[in-house]
Amino acid sequence: MPSFPTSTLLAAALALTCNARASHADPQGQAARGTHGEASAPTLSQSLPAGAQDDTLPGERVTGNQLDRYPVERSPGPDRVTASRRSSIASLLLPGHSVQVVVQYPFAYGYQETGGASGTEPNSCSAFFISVLPASSARLNAPVRIDANPAMRNTNGAYACDYLASGLPFDVPLRVHVAMSDQRAAGSAIWLGGSQPQPAPGQRRTVVDADREVTLSVDQPNAVLRFEMNYRGAP
Repeated sequence: MPSFPTSTLLAAALALTCNARASHADPQGQAARGTHGEASAPTLSQSLPAGAQDDTLPGERVTGNQLDRYPVERSPGPDRVTASRRSSIASLLLPGHSVQVVVQYPFAYGYQETGGASGTEPNSCSAFFISVLPASSARLNAPVRIDANPAMRNTNGAYACDYLASGLPFDVPLRVHVAMSDQRAAGSAIWLGGSQPQPAPGQRRTVVDADREVTLSVDQPNAVLRFEMNYRGAP
């Protein structure tokens, strides 16, 4: 067996010890380094329930059943948030015993009239009719109050009108119905602005999936329901 100087053996042993510690602290050897050797941003992981992968936000990444969060550079515009998460956030701001109804449609369809403080703001919220009634034979103790937000919003390439139905009972299935308020005029009349301000011949303004059911409870004291108006063939 060949012999080596004592100093050489000590140096080799020290190198092996350092490598073992580094491998134990970072099995991949890259946890604290980027692909070019620079330090990478720390992440925070947590277990996800099945089906949660479709609701991530900027700064979130899903790997298997793990949700990793990491710092991101904010863009000048607002973050894009999924509709389900927008509804969850909005419901936190609502009073109990209430349902917020949101009706939206593409910018290209224009708007019904102008109004607001300046008298020139686009508005179509009077074009929609909202009703909330028991879905069964149950009766309500008082008529449902429905208030409309006087201002129409712009959101993600669409106009949106907001309505709030309040004073609703718990544990009673409710049917929420949305339609055009005047099927003859609002359904087919030419509107202002937009590149498609009037439905094509044979089409009408139609609220898609116009009937929804919701049941409020102590655990779910309010809800947000979103409807969409599109051009569809006349029935």
